[in-house]
Amino acid sequence: MNPLLKELLQHSENRICADCGERAPRWCSINLGVIICAECAGLHRKLGTHISFVQSLSLDVLKDEWVQQLLARGNAAGAERFEASLPRSWSKPEALSSGGDRIDSASAYHLEQYIRAKYEHQLFTKEGAEVSESPFSHRFTVLLRRQGGEPFGLYPSKSALCHGSLRLRADPASGTAAEQWNLAQNNPMLRLREGDYVVRVNASASGSEGGPGALKQLREELQVVLEVERLRPPEFLSYAWMVPAAYLFFNPAKLSSVPGLLEKHIGREMELFLQICSKYASQSEDWEDVLQILATAPGSSRNAALIAKAGPSSAGRGQASALRAW
Repeated sequence: MNPLLKELLQHSENRICADCGERAPRWCSINLGVIICAECAGLHRKLGTHISFVQSLSLDVLKDEWVQQLLARGNAAGAERFEASLPRSWSKPEALSSGGDRIDSASAYHLEQYIRAKYEHQLFTKEGAEVSESPFSHRFTVLLRRQGGEPFGLYPSKSALCHGSLRLRADPASGTAAEQWNLAQNNPMLRLREGDYVVRVNASASGSEGGPGALKQLREELQVVLEVERLRPPEFLSYAWMVPAAYLFFNPAKLSSVPGLLEKHIGREMELFLQICSKYASQSEDWEDVLQILATAPGSSRNAALIAKAGPSSAGRGQASALRAW
């Protein structure tokens, strides 16, 4: 081993893995500048070399410039950058063994989610996660971690759940992982709130074509990575805005097809909206929830005629206090 690398490994912060805390790590990520164990090295490879270029400190011959990169960084600098906003209540996932040198499958799964959140999504940097934008919505990523049987603190719409969709009917519950996430975010656009749509949970799609995978993840996992979609508020309520709103409610996977559909239905947006609702709405509560979305949109009070045309009244719906948090 390069003598400079031996010196690097003498620093206390480099004597344990940057991600799981395993002692005596002998692997590294060149471009991230961190020292990691063999188990985490395998998970880093899944990120792709554009995110994490993995090398062995003892088996590979490292170029001089790579060694200098590691010397300039190391685990202390990595933690300062990639864990700057990691919630204090969190402990890092551990690479628990299931016998011999084999890592427990559940442990490996949670560790991979953490590593992806930390380096791929960069959820814990000072800047935090980024908000990406589309013509109809804002999208951002959230990582939630809970203890035991506690809920994450999400209040999904009851009728949306019947379709496998996750539309938040209220702000996160007090004292939960979701509220902790919100309190840690400097950017208000990254805070979960009423009206948000969770379109993926640990890469499992929600909605009618996503199957039960997303809901199963929320019920069973202690740690989840959420992809959240938030509708852009319209300048005025129109059927062109109501179409993506309907798809987000019933089948978020179809949102990317909306621009093409609207182009094909210029002047017939109301017809398209009603086709979508008629395809997916199987009970009166479905219509009521869609109309509730429209009724709370900016400018909706000036567009009562649009809402009246679309279907029945949504008055008298339950409040968040009557809902069970997930």
